[in-house]
Amino acid sequence: MVLKYCLTQSLSRQIAALPQALCQPFLRIRLQDIPILLAELLQRYGKNAEALAPSMREAMMAYSWPGNVRELLAFFESYLILLEGKPNDEKFFRELLRDWSEDAEKTVPQGKPAQPTRLAEEDLKTQLSKAKQEIVRETLRRNAWNRRLAASRLGISYNTLWRILGETDDGGNIQTE
Repeated sequence: MVLKYCLTQSLSRQIAALPQALCQPFLRIRLQDIPILLAELLQRYGKNAEALAPSMREAMMAYSWPGNVRELLAFFESYLILLEGKPNDEKFFRELLRDWSEDAEKTVPQGKPAQPTRLAEEDLKTQLSKAKQEIVRETLRRNAWNRRLAASRLGISYNTLWRILGETDDGGNIQTE
């Protein structure tokens, strides 16, 4: 009984602290954090704070960072790695940021749902079932519609072949050519 009470009390304290850690606002709302994060990353790569021109810092503050802190760190880390120890290149920085933001626009939904592709119109189970049926029919055709030979060539049992054929809309009726 005491153990249960202690566990419950400990768990409730941990849960009470949890929302503070999870409820951080988006980075685009916390723009004042960007210079702090950049300073940390510059230090990690052994560069001083002057290595980042003020216009570059402003450009980073103007971007919305839909991927939040991870995206900011990934972008800036990529920039530093691609520099390969050379001095800062503002033109290269702006090109990379432009490319980065164009890629983000392609991957982040802009209020409209993505248009379904041909494959996305059906669930995975249906797609797999149709693919299996197509493979079985093609193997049957190549083996003169001999079901036992086709099952052997596919590495499945005769009963499995029948089960796959039974999943078809026509109930497994195979039309020989």
